[in-house]
Amino acid sequence: MSNLYALLLGGLSDGGAPREYRPLPTCREIESTPYEAPLVHYSDSVADRRPSPRKRGSSVGRVPDPFRRRWIYFESGLEHRHLVTLIANPAVSDIREQQTRSYLARGRRHRYTTDYLVTFNDGHKVAYEVKYAETAARKGTEALLQEVCEHVGDDLADEYNLLTELHVNDVAVANAKSIIECGRDFDIRGQEVVRASLMRAPATITLAEIGELSGLGARGERAAMALIQQGALRFDPAEPLSPTVKLRNLCTQ
Repeated sequence: MSNLYALLLGGLSDGGAPREYRPLPTCREIESTPYEAPLVHYSDSVADRRPSPRKRGSSVGRVPDPFRRRWIYFESGLEHRHLVTLIANPAVSDIREQQTRSYLARGRRHRYTTDYLVTFNDGHKVAYEVKYAETAARKGTEALLQEVCEHVGDDLADEYNLLTELHVNDVAVANAKSIIECGRDFDIRGQEVVRASLMRAPATITLAEIGELSGLGARGERAAMALIQQGALRFDPAEPLSPTVKLRNLCTQ
């Protein structure tokens, strides 16, 4: 029995027989049943300090990360733009905001708080400072990062980088928001059905074709979108995600 059939049956007993007999549902029957996202608990933020508005009109908020099931804060519109792209990035395994370290330099003790500490799948950690390019130049952010790198080093991160408005664009943000929204469906069954379908699909495929091949229609397209964050599918980041955008299928055999 394939993993797909075992999934649709709801699992096997220890003896290898179904717990109870029931007709095997088809993908079309799954699609015809209204899907409601389950109630999911999100862990609290792991920030060392909670951001607060620095001035009137500044943007402070939090984003529910469905892939790590944790709330993550941002304290500017630019931070928000970078945060959603980091959440949706399949190369990122963990994101921690507002992580603080103290260090001694120039005869004084200093406290440094990074905007985002990002761990990639290979274990490499990067501390990101998020600022507009003009602000970073005026405040000497590059020099600060060099100082922190020298005195804090790998106690916090392997690398220290600046992210500005030049490192993100509207297409990337829109794509990331779509991936996060579909991830919040928590449609595990739908994702498993789509993943099984992708194993017999061509190396290049569209979301619309995935919906048709899986038999899940629009639900299958949303499940496929969530699987982008898991690395099952890739696409040209310069392309807006749509039902007809070409995706590289990394599950095909």
